[in-house]
Amino acid sequence: DGQLSGNSGCNSITGTYTVSGDDGLTISMGATTMMACADPDVMTQEQQLVTNLAGVATYAVEDSTLVLSATDGAELATFSAGSAELAGTRWQVTGVNNGQEAVVSSALTETLTASFDDGGQFSGFGGCNQVTGTYTITGTDGIEIGPLATTMMACDEEATTLETQYVSALEASVTFDMAGGTLTLRDAGGAMQVTAVPAA
Repeated sequence: DGQLSGNSGCNSITGTYTVSGDDGLTISMGATTMMACADPDVMTQEQQLVTNLAGVATYAVEDSTLVLSATDGAELATFSAGSAELAGTRWQVTGVNNGQEAVVSSALTETLTASFDDGGQFSGFGGCNQVTGTYTITGTDGIEIGPLATTMMACDEEATTLETQYVSALEASVTFDMAGGTLTLRDAGGAMQVTAVPAA
């Protein structure tokens, strides 16, 4: 199952989801934080959102808008993709190419970050060490990242391996796009290297 997380306007919500067929979607709501919301309208909105998400049966993406519907086709919720910019956004990594033609994702992957400032400086967290370097944008979608350097903390084998893969994937990237609010970096052959979303 995939993991769902979000904010209802007051509390954080979590759950799992399962995709089936071309447009089937089942959501199982998990725990929510229990903050008391000052505005009763927000509480009502939150309860309605949780109820609606639990009743979702299908999904569709229309012009960067996610539409969730019930079995009878009634719209239950719509979400618009945020308009993130490459520079100035703190990116949370969701996938890293492991150098063996596969993009891997794990709980550890989600600790990785990437930030691009307006002055051509890259910084991020590699799962063990801080990663720093430079980057250059060319044209509309060209990017060159590196050379990158890391601090020298010793970590366990899993974190060290992932960090090495992450740095290699960043330095191999030559194009980027941000379709649907997701940052995707690809190498010269078009292979996906890194995927990331704006950090919460």
